[in-house]
Amino acid sequence: MSGDMMQTIQRLEREVAQLRTQIRRPNQVVEAWMAMRTIPLLFANLRGVWLMNQWAPGFIYDLTGQARHMSTNGTVAFQQHTNNLLRYLTLDGSSTYLSRASEAGLEITGSLSVIGWFYKSTAGTQFPLISKTSSLSGSANMAWLFTIGSSDNLNLTVCNGTTATNATTPAPAGEWVCCAGNYSPGTFVQVFLGTRDGWSSGQNTTSIPASINNPTAVGVTIGALHGGSSFASGNCAMVAIMNSTSNETLFRNFFEHTKGAFF
Repeated sequence: MSGDMMQTIQRLEREVAQLRTQIRRPNQVVEAWMAMRTIPLLFANLRGVWLMNQWAPGFIYDLTGQARHMSTNGTVAFQQHTNNLLRYLTLDGSSTYLSRASEAGLEITGSLSVIGWFYKSTAGTQFPLISKTSSLSGSANMAWLFTIGSSDNLNLTVCNGTTATNATTPAPAGEWVCCAGNYSPGTFVQVFLGTRDGWSSGQNTTSIPASINNPTAVGVTIGALHGGSSFASGNCAMVAIMNSTSNETLFRNFFEHTKGAFF
């Protein structure tokens, strides 16, 4: 076989490989988007699932059928991901956040799980993902706080009304990350993080409260604390809350099946 023919064969093999990637990528995005819509519905005791391309003026719809729609606050803007399928909420760091007034279904005092996809724009800043608190520290106005803090750690904090207990793991800024948190009363607080580089976790089993505080005047918010403070700067694609203790396998499966929408 001549050298020219060998070069031609190698070039054609590279072109075929590129075409396979171009065909496979749209399928991955569609599958990931469908997984983002359906997998959260498999979690036990769902209290809300909010996908940011399911919206109407002034609201983000709750996909669980429990009508816990999130109200939009501030300057609300949505962006289309480069995959042209995924839509996400832009958090401007000064006024934009979502909120839902406290109600029986969101006044979780026992087992708690949260999961979502987020993009923190700037390192070294506070980025409240989703929470039921008006304070960053333990107080009578804190139930729980899921955030990427100013130290760039993913952090789930639960409070019994006076003392806050948390678990952390490092979380990068400037990229999409899948964030999950888990609280088992009196047993542990856990966090899990999925990134382009892989999977990590953190756990605390020391002095875990037997229950979570329930400040009924404080609602659930995404992108800021209750009342509008400590605004997040970045993006949010979806969030889910469960009144149950989930497990790492379920969180990891969600990440693996949805990451194709982001990278």
